[in-house]
Amino acid sequence: MAFSINLLPSASSIRAARPEAKNIKQQQHQPAAAVSVSRIVGKLLYFKDGLTAQQREEARCRDERRQVLLARMQNAESCCQWDAAAQELDVLEGNEEWKADTSTGDYNPDILAARLKDLDEARMAGDVRTMMYLVRTALSRDLGGMGNIDLYRHSYRGTKKLIERYVDSALQTIAALVEHSTHPQTSLAMVTKTTAMTTAMSIINQSQGIC
Repeated sequence: MAFSINLLPSASSIRAARPEAKNIKQQQHQPAAAVSVSRIVGKLLYFKDGLTAQQREEARCRDERRQVLLARMQNAESCCQWDAAAQELDVLEGNEEWKADTSTGDYNPDILAARLKDLDEARMAGDVRTMMYLVRTALSRDLGGMGNIDLYRHSYRGTKKLIERYVDSALQTIAALVEHSTHPQTSLAMVTKTTAMTTAMSIINQSQGIC
């Protein structure tokens, strides 16, 4: 008795295998096509805004955070809440770099730096006469153009760090003069001057958005 083994697949099995092979090829082709389309879209967007996909995603996240912080400022129930949101916004938008840069802005940083140095040195030395002279002659609301409103529109909170340091030093010098004054008439005169200068500095602080 002879036995034979048919090693060739039958016609029915071949027909059944064809759809499976076709599906496999389609599945392999679809991811490649999707990647290709994604790359094309990415290139078109790059030509449009000059950003990579990662940079675009980072910009989207920053914009979302910016909207959240703006909403917090608008709905703030206290000065501290408003100030915290404004400070984070300045960091988010790069305004802190502008504040620290003395070379930009329509004002004269050299004059402010010189007056700041004079105030600090006189106060640290306890030189009452020089402090009195500086209070009477050097303190000015618009010294070096520091009253320029554009300096307070660039950021949400505060302005140039140099201006803020000058304001702080001026207030500290006035406080030091009041503390050093011992004669009643001198004290009264100094309190009057202090009240006037504190009012002027408060106006500056308010224009900077400082609570």
